[in-house]
Amino acid sequence: MIVLKNALINKKKTNIIIDKGIIKKIGDKKKIEKNSLVIDLKNKLVLPGLVDTHLHTLALCKGNCTTLELETNEDEESIKEKIKKHLHDNDEKWIIVQKYCGDINGTNFLTKSFLDEIKTDKNIILVRECGHIGVINSNTIKELDLKENEYINLDTGVAKDNGLWQIIYNDKIFSQLKEQYREILNKYVEAGLTSVATNDFGFGVSNDLLFDTMIQLEKEKQLPLNMYHQVKVNSLKDAKESLKYFKKKTGMVRFLSYKIISDGSLGASTASMIEPYLNQGDNCGQMLIMKEEIIKIVNFANKHNIKVAIHVIGDNSLKTVLRAFKEAKKTKVKNQLIHCSLLYKGAAKLIKKLKLQVSYQPYFVNSDINFIKERLDGKRLEYWQNCATLIKNKILVCGSSDSPVCDFNPFTGIEASCNRSVFKEQNISLKQAIKMYSENAAKFLLNDKIGKIKKGMNADLIVLDKDIYRIKKDEIKTIKPLLVIVNGKIVYNNLGLLK
Repeated sequence: MIVLKNALINKKKTNIIIDKGIIKKIGDKKKIEKNSLVIDLKNKLVLPGLVDTHLHTLALCKGNCTTLELETNEDEESIKEKIKKHLHDNDEKWIIVQKYCGDINGTNFLTKSFLDEIKTDKNIILVRECGHIGVINSNTIKELDLKENEYINLDTGVAKDNGLWQIIYNDKIFSQLKEQYREILNKYVEAGLTSVATNDFGFGVSNDLLFDTMIQLEKEKQLPLNMYHQVKVNSLKDAKESLKYFKKKTGMVRFLSYKIISDGSLGASTASMIEPYLNQGDNCGQMLIMKEEIIKIVNFANKHNIKVAIHVIGDNSLKTVLRAFKEAKKTKVKNQLIHCSLLYKGAAKLIKKLKLQVSYQPYFVNSDINFIKERLDGKRLEYWQNCATLIKNKILVCGSSDSPVCDFNPFTGIEASCNRSVFKEQNISLKQAIKMYSENAAKFLLNDKIGKIKKGMNADLIVLDKDIYRIKKDEIKTIKPLLVIVNGKIVYNNLGLLK
């Protein structure tokens, strides 16, 4: 039994008694049993464990490669010298260079010829910060025996969307994953996350390898938090082949939904748009899957009581996906939209009517503001990142990071939700922001035992170093968890000696 003494919940000081993984009692009067672990929180604030409803754990794994993260807007010479130094200092055959900020529509977007100027026998993959477009050197093309297709240009070395993911997530890079997963999951916990919905399956690494890794970690009791998996599928055939994973319905590893990526990103100008991007001729981006195939997957999944979560960035993608959900068979399953970055007139009401849930990335407002006005005109900007609009339409909106696109620190997302510096009319309240990462997220995960602090709920709790309700909003991102409890077990302790 664990007793959290002098805990602050909703501005009220109380005790929280945890037994067998469950919150047994909240209050001061219950007698503390002998041999209980008593922790005096000294009026520290306690929140429900926070949840990230969409990220990519596999993308944070290094695999059999090294990673190099660039600074914002580095020039070509700086990038080249950094890569050279990194190659000199590391022995791995593969290097993934992350956070490149180049504009694919500009004249200075790097190509294969630039990377080939760096004399090496190693394979280099340069990835734009959005994760939807990148560049590879000639060695990588040869190593993977790549062929020209609509996603991979062998002359320029530019790869986008499915082509880029095929290159990054290959079995030559990712073979030994268990230790790397464990390391990253522990970092999630240190940030205050007690559950995550992660999209790793379906990107190229063997699904069976990933499944075996998850089961091993669970059996060895090495999972510090609850993992809900989203399985990426491109077709009905993929969905049928992946159905076997959804038979696992209990424990700390669960399978939540099929994931469809319907279009690209605004940063890469590949998100599917109703009207062309600004100053890009007739470029409207592209759909990565047709409406008819979406309907087939939705009908199959919902028949098996499985959610479908669809990545939608552009307004045309959203319109197409909403039509697909509308034309699919009626279901009680609550399907989901991931991102929902750009609405159009009437879209929010239709999302509500279709009872869709939204996994939203608040920090995209900050990360995309550097280029968004070069992609969208004023009329369309009114519909960009409309978090408050979705909530006002009584749509279930949950918080997420899309990490590694944005930092998985949930307090960064909470601050971005209620403290926008641009398009401030879409700010939401602090209470709503926290709810996005707790109570709403629990509904998204189909888990009615998390997301709240009350008797009978799972003991997923975090103790904070600062009172989020009393500090300035621009300080929220600096909050650090002092204690993290998952299923009644202390998985992170930065309180010092427990007393």
